[in-house]
Amino acid sequence: MSSTTITFDFKADGVSTNPTSVVFRDAGGTYGVKRQDTDASVVAIDTALTSSGTTGSYHYTFTDPAANLTYDYGIQVVYNGETYNYASTKAGGQSTATNLLDVLPRVKPYVGSASDQIVEQQLRIALRDWAKDTLGIRETVSITGVADQTEYTVTSTYSAQILKVYEVRVDESAVYWNMENPPNLIKLTGAPTGGEAIEVDVALLPDEDATGVPEEVTNEWGDGIASGCLYRMFMMAGMPWANEQAAMFHRDEFWDSMALAKRSMASNREDDRTIKLDYAL
Repeated sequence: MSSTTITFDFKADGVSTNPTSVVFRDAGGTYGVKRQDTDASVVAIDTALTSSGTTGSYHYTFTDPAANLTYDYGIQVVYNGETYNYASTKAGGQSTATNLLDVLPRVKPYVGSASDQIVEQQLRIALRDWAKDTLGIRETVSITGVADQTEYTVTSTYSAQILKVYEVRVDESAVYWNMENPPNLIKLTGAPTGGEAIEVDVALLPDEDATGVPEEVTNEWGDGIASGCLYRMFMMAGMPWANEQAAMFHRDEFWDSMALAKRSMASNREDDRTIKLDYAL
């Protein structure tokens, strides 16, 4: 999971100075650090920033609830009996997983004259085909409930789009919800009172340039995805590695992998089925 560090430097009359206190608090007294997309709190109001060891310099690091977010934050400083408020925004951490490229050694020996760039491109296409057919790339996205807010944007921690939402839980209890437009927007049938842990089970479609997926995907289904890549590459007429007979073999391996993954997902859904409860105040 990625993390974000917010830094703050305080000067009095142009000189770096240690104030009496430095905390996260906006001028209206409603939040410390919050997500721009959902307004969900990420760092509680009045949380103190930590001295960096240099006069007037402070910082605070927190774990991102999702990758590629932007935050609004307010900082309140007390110095010499006076209170000062500052407001700004901060881009959150980015998804850096590259485990899809761990599959490369399962492909390269068969297409040795192909560049890594070509193999990686075809591997990403095969991954997206596999994901669309199986809905097999899954993630549980965590969101903090906001008082009286029923609509929430679901953002993957990977470079991926939301293909489907399977279940929503509030404080571990399954609840009723509706899909909105865009497809990563959900609406609960009742509004939280604030601070609840909302968990959303989703299927993902990796972005075209994605190199990271949940580790269990490459561990369990990497061979099938590699076959999808090899099928595409062996079908490249005129290339030194082209081989139609081998392409048909790997096409069948790819299809078998997708069929097995769909059966596995269906079985897991039966095992994990829970009774949904109305969530209301």
